[in-house]
Amino acid sequence: MGVVAAWLGRMLTGWVSQEHIRKLDLRFVAITHLYNQISCTGQVVEKLERDGERLVRAGITSAQELLRVTRD
Repeated sequence: MGVVAAWLGRMLTGWVSQEHIRKLDLRFVAITHLYNQISCTGQVVEKLERDGERLVRAGITSAQELLRVTRD
């Protein structure tokens, strides 16, 4: 869980600086297994203004693809 959360956080701070992030909620629905390839994506889902501050709500996700490793 920690590694995927770190990758999502790094992806997010690559898009917007850390001091501009107001809230980050994460929910994990699967275990990341050894040798799985992880990809992280994100998109803006809402633009809004609250107390004179312009904000966006972004949806970020990680997905994994199982890589099969065989030993001889």
